[in-house]
Amino acid sequence: MTSRVRDSPLTPTTWWLLPATRLTASRSRSRVLPAIYSDNYLWLLPGESRTITVTTPSSASGLKLEAEPYNNN
Repeated sequence: MTSRVRDSPLTPTTWWLLPATRLTASRSRSRVLPAIYSDNYLWLLPGESRTITVTTPSSASGLKLEAEPYNNN
């Protein structure tokens, strides 16, 4: 699974640190493990984006990549 994480250029945030990226099943919201992430700790400036690839042996469908910023006030 590949997903793009992007910070809005309109937010007052000067950077994002994303310490919590997790792959979940959309319906149950349970975490899918094992999962290998191409990047897990990200610094994003306003308007910047990053592509994250997650590899998992799970055959589950409807997977969702969740990213939660550390400095989310």
